[in-house]
Amino acid sequence: MATCTECHDVHQPLNIALTKTVDLRTCGVCHDAVYAKWSATPSKHGKVSCASCHTRHGLIPECTDCHTPPASHADRLLEKFPKCLTCHLDVHDLPVKKKR
Repeated sequence: MATCTECHDVHQPLNIALTKTVDLRTCGVCHDAVYAKWSATPSKHGKVSCASCHTRHGLIPECTDCHTPPASHADRLLEKFPKCLTCHLDVHDLPVKKKR
């Protein structure tokens, strides 16, 4: 596991700097419930580094920062529900289509 100083400056410990190479278990030390859910998800998000989306500590990105709306979502639907998580509920454990 990475050391504290990988993210925290010794003289400014509340100034947290994320790197995409940080061991993801390091995030789980403080964010244990989210880490447990995220690391067990079958969603593709479970293979993405925390720092890929959370480029600053505490940043909660919009889904559209990385994704375009799916073609299966009509414009009317997107107008009615502009926030993805209204329906998809939890970005750390998204629903996954089951293979038939």
